[in-house]
Amino acid sequence: AAVDTGKTYSEASADFQFAASVAAFGMILRGSPHKGNATMEQVTSLASASLGEDPGGHRKAFVELVRAAEKLPERPSGSEPDTHVRSRQKCDPRDPLCVDL
Repeated sequence: AAVDTGKTYSEASADFQFAASVAAFGMILRGSPHKGNATMEQVTSLASASLGEDPGGHRKAFVELVRAAEKLPERPSGSEPDTHVRSRQKCDPRDPLCVDL
């Protein structure tokens, strides 16, 4: 169970800060009303500042993904996100970060 210890964002662990940047990225991509004022630039900044230990390079790859996404045109206001599944490709069972949906 998560417990609010009253810490500020800057006092949170690098893992928490990085996870927050990933969550913000997802909310921006989905056009979530819960994204608040989050921007791709903020996601890049937060993720870059919280790389922490990254032995597999996944966090660095995420930052590169966000930078690439920053270059995409913005979705028109009020448009629906594309939720159409394009592929049923299975994950490599050796990849601990891939989940078949």
